[in-house]
Amino acid sequence: MRPAFGERGARAVTALVRRDLPRRTVRYFVADDGGEVVGSARLAISQEHGGAGLRPLVDAIGWRAALRGAFVLGLLTHARLAPGEAYVEELVVREDRRRLGIGRALLAACEDEAVAAGKTSTTLWVAEHNDAAVALYRDAGYRVRRRRASLRGRVLFGAPAALLMERPLRRRSGDGGAILPPDAADTRTDTP
Repeated sequence: MRPAFGERGARAVTALVRRDLPRRTVRYFVADDGGEVVGSARLAISQEHGGAGLRPLVDAIGWRAALRGAFVLGLLTHARLAPGEAYVEELVVREDRRRLGIGRALLAACEDEAVAAGKTSTTLWVAEHNDAAVALYRDAGYRVRRRRASLRGRVLFGAPAALLMERPLRRRSGDGGAILPPDAADTRTDTP
């Protein structure tokens, strides 16, 4: 969240979480190590209209920083969710904890929750030049649905485009909720 909110990122995220916790439309997932947060993800199950908007951010970090944050985050905002779609937002892993499976675990938790909520796909936006994240999502079964070029992204981050990636989901019967893409073969082996 640093690109969006700078050094005030922690206060901004805290304000957003406090705003969202009572809502039934979003879920938060936190990866911790000994009580220390090392990653998090936000999953939108459905969209709310007429929400609290920027007010919690303004109260926490002021108008200027809130507007800048909204401007930056607007690059990766998914405007409309389809009825069967859940949207993975703000999946982040602390830099010194990357490539340890934390991002994959957070992504899996989001997908499990999406299936539990009756969703048939998950989507997410990612900066096209974020090679590690794009590789993680591809390995998890996500495919590019759309590419969006942006002068704003190029100027702010050196990121000329963002990718909307999607993964179809289904619950495999008798598996306690394991998630597979609809066309995946059942290769599971059970051991007594």
